[in-house]
Amino acid sequence: MRKIMQSAVVITMVLFPIIAIAGELRKGDIVFISGAHILKVANENPVLQNEYSFNFGEKCFTDNGAKAKIIGISKDKILIEYGAPRAIKGHTRCLSGVLSLIPAKKLQSMTNEYNRNKLKDDNEKGLVRELLKQQ
Repeated sequence: MRKIMQSAVVITMVLFPIIAIAGELRKGDIVFISGAHILKVANENPVLQNEYSFNFGEKCFTDNGAKAKIIGISKDKILIEYGAPRAIKGHTRCLSGVLSLIPAKKLQSMTNEYNRNKLKDDNEKGLVRELLKQQ
């Protein structure tokens, strides 16, 4: 059982590198966002998808597990480009392509939380598989 758990940790760290442990966030890094967070849209032009759009200054919600690419870093602020994990249904969810300025500490915290939750979920999946083998 312990070997399975250790394997899950190693596999998770290989497939989903924990950026926080690796060091500072850098331009070009892809990070995963945990939970629903509010982003303030920083795009100069509207971001459009189907009948939904977001304009500069409007707010939208992220999805758990969404990817964000770091576009630029300025001292304590990071510009990200949000990538929605699935098709959007609803006018308050962030669309792919939304840019947002986020405090560096907040982005680091969101990324750390995602990685902790992902590792926990992977370990629980491994445990479930192991327990199912006992049937």
